[in-house]
Amino acid sequence: MSAAESWGRWGGESGGILDRITDILSGIFRQKTPLKKKLTEIAILLDEQQRKLDTLLYRLEERSRDLFDKTVKAYISKDMARAAIYAGEVAEVRKIAKTVATIRLALEKIALRLETVQELGEVGATLAPLASLLQGMKQWVAGIVPEVAYGLEEVSRAMNEIILEAGTMSEHTVSLGTLNEDTIKILEEAKSVAELKIEERFPKLPVQLEKLAENSTIKIPAMGPAPKAPPRRSTANIEEKVLRYIRENNGFLDVAQCARSLGVSREEVVKALESLKRKGKIKFG
Repeated sequence: MSAAESWGRWGGESGGILDRITDILSGIFRQKTPLKKKLTEIAILLDEQQRKLDTLLYRLEERSRDLFDKTVKAYISKDMARAAIYAGEVAEVRKIAKTVATIRLALEKIALRLETVQELGEVGATLAPLASLLQGMKQWVAGIVPEVAYGLEEVSRAMNEIILEAGTMSEHTVSLGTLNEDTIKILEEAKSVAELKIEERFPKLPVQLEKLAENSTIKIPAMGPAPKAPPRRSTANIEEKVLRYIRENNGFLDVAQCARSLGVSREEVVKALESLKRKGKIKFG
């Protein structure tokens, strides 16, 4: 065998034995991303989600104050039907805000816990419950702000990868991760602080208006046949949809849920209700 043939067989040709040996050795000695760097990247992702939730909380606060003012004006005008609807909306916004604030504070505590992992190196025992907690919070926030839910999924996935690389747990164990005492404490503390913050930032309805909010899911008996829908989206079209929604829900109506179901704004639902009442097609009971 000539020297040229020998070189072609061992390294000169694509896929030669020498290349294969080099690939194997480089794979063995390839340096993995340091744990500290990976945890820092996760902390950055968590910070991004916190900022998004802060923005949402600010918008919810503005919405709550606007609805509060409308509730008070309707009550002063003795328009109890409208006041009840607005009061219910205020209560709904406060409930959403509490959930958002709880998740935001929990993420802050998780980020602090990651710093402890960097110091102690407790990879599997610490990250697995945190990843499980993030999965639970992802479900809570998915219907409110989907992009944050996606971000939490990304963080949880990154944590699971670290756990698997550390070799402290099997993939099956990670997927079945449960909350431990620390993560439960994180959640409880976040919830307590969130409730205080919402009380401070969001206007609270007087007692008499809170009672209206409790009765904001009003029983509305439908009267008469529903009108035919026009070919374009108009006021009459929305009224028809609202009336049909009332019938399908046995005469009960929740404004927020109705708006989401029909793909319209809450204000449009309120206006449709008022119009239907004037036309005698519904009555507030």
